[in-house]
Amino acid sequence: MTELYVIRDRIKVFYAKNARFINPALKFVLAMLVYTIIKNTIGYDERLNGWPVLAGLSVISAFLPTSFIVFAAFVMSVMHIFAASNFLCLIYVLILAVLYFFLIRFAPGYGICVLMTPILMYLHLDALMPLVIGLIGTPIAGFAIVPGIIIYYLFDVTKSAISMSSGSMKLEDNLQSYVYVIKTISGNKLMILAIIVSICVLLVTYFVRKLVIAHSNELALAAGATAEIIITLVGFLAFNVKGNILWLLLGTVISVVIAMAIQFMRYVLDYNAVEHLQFDDDDYYYYVTAVPKLTVTKPEKNVVKISDSDDKENEPYRD
Repeated sequence: MTELYVIRDRIKVFYAKNARFINPALKFVLAMLVYTIIKNTIGYDERLNGWPVLAGLSVISAFLPTSFIVFAAFVMSVMHIFAASNFLCLIYVLILAVLYFFLIRFAPGYGICVLMTPILMYLHLDALMPLVIGLIGTPIAGFAIVPGIIIYYLFDVTKSAISMSSGSMKLEDNLQSYVYVIKTISGNKLMILAIIVSICVLLVTYFVRKLVIAHSNELALAAGATAEIIITLVGFLAFNVKGNILWLLLGTVISVVIAMAIQFMRYVLDYNAVEHLQFDDDDYYYYVTAVPKLTVTKPEKNVVKISDSDDKENEPYRD
């Protein structure tokens, strides 16, 4: 276990020294992943599907704030929809604009959640984002997770609406597509269930983590994972919808493992060295519990060099 702490500290030191190179590289990978998923999901505009275009836009995104990736993803999605249906693009722009300003207004610092939520749901890791945010963030991030969930389901609805219209220019057909999109999105039981579960997991994880008890972070993950499974199963019955229980269990376990790894990289508390302090001022008497973060110093290696001359000097005299 000590070796893991040493490796963690080495990684943190390496990141601190090379952050100016690592951060752009990570943003490049994230942007490339987001733009590729958009291409594979709703890639109707062939001009945007080429790898040089995706790579070039990802390079630009690597040196700009994360909010630019969100904005560029929205613009790219609109252009793909516009290439398939001019009329349907109008309602798509309206929905995305509402979600974007909803994010900017209530959770401007959590743009990464909008990007990662659809990706993680695509990988069946629905619980990962609420668990991680519950450990390191605040409940306000729910205003960023909800748009991400809506965008995930909006892509499928848009594809179905485009196949229904089939490029028709008739007003009646396009109005029917508008009604279909609004009706399907507002009445999507799986989407509503996903929003309810994510918000509940986020709140449960956050409030358990804030409890003044030993191992609150680990208990928060356990409570959040339990809430994810129980609320989802109850939702399947209550909403009368079908879901993949195997992926639910497997995805939740993997999400907990990844969340534990993220928490481990942040810090580990040493509950064997807890200190209880008491002091007062003119107005209050304070009771403070201090839990130190566990740190491990790099073990030093003592190298003893033995030469042949030393061996000969130490040998007994022989006649």
